[in-house]
Amino acid sequence: MFAVVAAKDNHTGMTDIFISYAHEDRNDAQKLCLALRGEGYRVWWDYDLYAGEARQDGIDAVLANALAVIVIWSPAASLSARMRSEVEQAIVQDKLIATYLPPFKQAMIPEDFRRFHVVDATEIEQIIRALDWRGLTPRNKRPLPTSSQYLSLGLEFRRQGALGHAYSQFSKSIALNPKVCGYAYYYRSQIYNQRDAASIQRAIEDIECSIAIGGRDAENYCQLGVSLYEAKQFDAAIQALSISIRNCSNSQRSFLYRGRAYSAMNMRDPALADYLKSVELDPDCFEAHWELADLYESLGEGEAAAQHCIDKEAFRPKTADGVVHFAKYLWEESDHRIALDLLADAAMRLPRDWRLPLMSALIRMDQEEYQQAMCDAEMVVALNPFYACAYRVRAQLSMNTMLYDDAVRDLTRAIELSFENSIDYDKRATAHSFARDERASSSDAARADAIRAEERRLGLCPDPTVY
Repeated sequence: MFAVVAAKDNHTGMTDIFISYAHEDRNDAQKLCLALRGEGYRVWWDYDLYAGEARQDGIDAVLANALAVIVIWSPAASLSARMRSEVEQAIVQDKLIATYLPPFKQAMIPEDFRRFHVVDATEIEQIIRALDWRGLTPRNKRPLPTSSQYLSLGLEFRRQGALGHAYSQFSKSIALNPKVCGYAYYYRSQIYNQRDAASIQRAIEDIECSIAIGGRDAENYCQLGVSLYEAKQFDAAIQALSISIRNCSNSQRSFLYRGRAYSAMNMRDPALADYLKSVELDPDCFEAHWELADLYESLGEGEAAAQHCIDKEAFRPKTADGVVHFAKYLWEESDHRIALDLLADAAMRLPRDWRLPLMSALIRMDQEEYQQAMCDAEMVVALNPFYACAYRVRAQLSMNTMLYDDAVRDLTRAIELSFENSIDYDKRATAHSFARDERASSSDAARADAIRAEERRLGLCPDPTVY
């Protein structure tokens, strides 16, 4: 019926704030906790108790050292005997700050505690004023992030595949400094769904802003050309991609998409030249091979087309990048077994490249082959122990197989290795919750077994093993 949040300097030091709330109100308490952390208070949750530490001893130690106790009254909280005990201790030590969750009313608070003024638990400013009145001020007020910091955080989210969060961070970077954050425009333009006309237009506007600010390199013009191609503005796409190629003559992607734009305009000769150049720059580019095969077929050159027809099962890219890209394509096309065979063959040639077992782990996890996926994830961690995503994948596999304590350890490591973000914290909170429930269930089962054993020992019930 209860849980705890505390803001503190460390596990054994003086605690600033102890928040007592019913387990049913966890989400509301979390919002309050995050708001306090945003104001500069360092936050500690009850699931951050040290491994092996008695849960209640740890909570009692935090409560005893607290400078203020915030209680969140609710229908569930008013029925909690443990919370009443915590409030009584706070009153004796003169450090209570009482709050409530609407529509819960003050008249519903247990009678012994109604004499204390209460404030809405969602009114953070009122709570902070109460803390200030008690002489509690943030010890480490965090400065607002800069445009560059939002950009860095967006790149981290993008690398994790959390595109919604990445988009939000890039947008904040742009809002803070719209005239100089060309990179934020560039990376945000890559997030839009290229199959939706409105999204394509937004991507074009973003990349044009990036170029206008000064991002006139090949990558910007390549991204603009790709978006214009997706928008079926083929003339403009060719112009942008030609600038990209002029700035960087080995831009394989620019040649590929300019070839596609030429093909769309029925300009076969320049399209053929661009596709051949794309294959020359990257022989593993299966998309360029397929475009060439189709173009040669339309020209009636069957023998040349056959040279570029790719057999999915036989095609073996030479580079790790090519293998991963092709395996991802096969995965998206639901050719999972072919993708796994491709990755296994490549791993024998490139045993030190951690990207191969990572892709294999993701595909196997999607196919619910958890044991094999865990072996792959272990290999990724061994090859690249400082790659946060490897720990996230292993944590997800542990969650899927109900190894919640293992998931907590891996998510903690991921948090240590990368930017702090809500995704990792939310997943770790879920893992902690499942782990606690599992331990409680195991403890209940153990007690029940002990009772049955004692009943049998005393002859109170027959032992089926004697029959």
